[in-house]
Amino acid sequence: MIRTEKTNEGMDIIIDGWEKGIQASPYQGIANIRNLNTSYYPGVAYVNYRRQACSLADTGQVFWFAGTHSVNVSNNQGWMFTASDVMTNPVQHATSPLGLNYILDDSGQIWKQSAVNSSTFNLLGNGAGRYVYGNGGLAYWNNYLVVIGAGYIEFCGDGTGDAGIVSTNWNKNTYSTAVVSAGALQLGLTSPFDVSTYSFTGAVAGGATSATLSENWAEASGNFTIRFSNTDERVCTLTNGLTSCTWSGGLTAGGAGAVISMYQFKFSSSTGFAIFNAGDPVQFTSTGSLPTGITAGTTYYLTANVTPTTSILGSIGLSATNGGLRFFPMSDAGSGVITMTNYQTPYPIKNQASINFSWGSYAGNSTSATLSTPWLMSSGQYQIVDPTGNSFYGTFAHDSTAVSFIGFTVLQPTGNYSVNILNTTTANYRAHVSKSDGNLYFCNGNVIGRIYYNPATNAIFNPGIPVTYLVKYAAIASTQQTDTIVDMDDLNGQLVFAGIYDLYVWDFLSVQPTTTRVVSEKIVRVMNILNNLYVFAGTKGNIYVSNGYSAQLLQKIPDYLAGVFDPIWSYGGSMFHRSKLWFQATAQTSSGTNIFAGIFSLLVSPGLLGEQASGLVMENQNSYGLIPVSGAKSNGILIDNEAWSTGIDSYYSAWSNGASIGGIDYNDNTLWQNYEPFIETDIIPIGNYLVKKTLGSIEVKLDRPLVTGDSISLYWRPSLTDSYVQIPFIDTSSGLLSNYGITAINQAQWAQFMVKFACSSTNSSRMPLREIRIHVNS
Repeated sequence: MIRTEKTNEGMDIIIDGWEKGIQASPYQGIANIRNLNTSYYPGVAYVNYRRQACSLADTGQVFWFAGTHSVNVSNNQGWMFTASDVMTNPVQHATSPLGLNYILDDSGQIWKQSAVNSSTFNLLGNGAGRYVYGNGGLAYWNNYLVVIGAGYIEFCGDGTGDAGIVSTNWNKNTYSTAVVSAGALQLGLTSPFDVSTYSFTGAVAGGATSATLSENWAEASGNFTIRFSNTDERVCTLTNGLTSCTWSGGLTAGGAGAVISMYQFKFSSSTGFAIFNAGDPVQFTSTGSLPTGITAGTTYYLTANVTPTTSILGSIGLSATNGGLRFFPMSDAGSGVITMTNYQTPYPIKNQASINFSWGSYAGNSTSATLSTPWLMSSGQYQIVDPTGNSFYGTFAHDSTAVSFIGFTVLQPTGNYSVNILNTTTANYRAHVSKSDGNLYFCNGNVIGRIYYNPATNAIFNPGIPVTYLVKYAAIASTQQTDTIVDMDDLNGQLVFAGIYDLYVWDFLSVQPTTTRVVSEKIVRVMNILNNLYVFAGTKGNIYVSNGYSAQLLQKIPDYLAGVFDPIWSYGGSMFHRSKLWFQATAQTSSGTNIFAGIFSLLVSPGLLGEQASGLVMENQNSYGLIPVSGAKSNGILIDNEAWSTGIDSYYSAWSNGASIGGIDYNDNTLWQNYEPFIETDIIPIGNYLVKKTLGSIEVKLDRPLVTGDSISLYWRPSLTDSYVQIPFIDTSSGLLSNYGITAINQAQWAQFMVKFACSSTNSSRMPLREIRIHVNS
């Protein structure tokens, strides 16, 4: 802001109002503010905290990559000035409720913050598929980390939150268990294990050690405990396909009945989400001994569905093979506490390239099909693609072979079918946890995918137990088949998702969203702040504000900041921090050469005539300097740390500085020390062609004295194309509230000024600049 003030000596030009920020033109106010804070005390500009590279730890090594355009000075100690090959370009971040941050890069690596407020991020190793597939989206959902990539949705954790998100817990099955006390092994005929069809050919005499069945034994061969009607129990040998039944020790009395009973398990309690289905693999352990016939570490298969509870005991049958016979030979009850564990192998939610469908005699107009094997992933809606490329949706149920179609199919050729949960034509699976319904949504081509609770189970989410959640390939579709969803956010209880040019508003219930073309530029990112949607779009530095149905241009990054005509602007990450909108922006020439990058802030507030914006400031540069190297991508991440801050103005900035070079910045209370902060004033009209002016002294005024080590430099130039010339200060000692220099500006029409700051390494005054005052000679 430029104003004048009459004095006894003539006139002073006063420059202040830094909080109003960078103006649209260097002829309309402040031309540039970098690495300065203008919001702590409106009216002054403080030196900001310096951005510093976080430590990225991989196999014990630490990398602080500064970038080829950084200056290697003493306060950069520890930085590397050659590229590391550890972290690649950042894609998306997730923050846990406790404030721990996770970052996904475009090679599928996950970087986990070592502690809240820490400047160290460790590679979350043993990820296998994440290095190949997990390059699309990342979310923290229900105490698990969810990674979405090319064909895979994977989970890391054990349900305990941050502590359980470790390298050994990728796609981990939290097993269901059922406890069977030794006394709960029963002899009986509980359905479906009634064996009354088996009888002896006649009465069995006292002292007998054998008998003959009335028909061949169709179950597994082995030793079974049989209770005779006279209450005798004997371990009897039965052989599949034979009628013989033998045992040791003659019966105490004759007249044994014709019904055979044998040991069956009954539950006394269960832990976890203990639903056991027919065909599930189980194993047994005991604090004492297992029943004879059951071996620890051996997998057996259930022959029927069982839901054990502490109030309703459930009987089970076992088989040595999946789909085998009902009865498994156990010749005693065992001892101690016996535990049965479900060892069904969990799968990541993934696309499957070759699924066999059984269509019957006529496939046209089908509304359902049968799979050749049970569906082992979670229940939900998936995309089905036939061998000729036609696609439609089908509803699959966990542990079932039945598939029902959404609508009906016209023609289904024979061959292998693909079943997809992720769109195979896109690489952007950006994830979003909705604050409206708590579900996880992700970009999925021209549709929005969803992972959500299974309301029928009333159970805690567990990715290792597919029945606890449901999935949908398309929770909602865009109305444009050729569109691609790039981002989404909540807005007024609805979900707003952005296509390439259109916004879509969905109420979570309707079959189709409402479509509005609110901007005519390619949308990059959307963000909700106080129920206003901010839209970053195009390549000209435009930011829009929208209510979901209409929009207005809120702010344009001034092109002159890049120093070239008509630069190409690209957006990185964005965040809401210190009640302001923050975003990363990079400028390029029309040939794609990077020329400038920074982290900007913008004060946004509602006004009577609509949303207003002011106070555009380049808050900071990343640790690689002002100019990213050639090949650096515009994608980046900003993470607000205000809620978990240790008291300083803390946030994280992840950046790209090369084709496959990324890093993360943080700040402590270290200030910029090498003249990185500066202000450029308006180019001030001080004269004209006929009446040129000569300036006298220029004064820099602070609101507190400088300390030893603090330094201010002042420069001027007569036009926007001239080089700056330094104006020496009269006094260079510390303890100054103001200082001045002789401008030596003679017979000039225009004058632009620049002031630069370098802080002391300790106990700096932060050099809060109140105003610049220029004395104009009459």
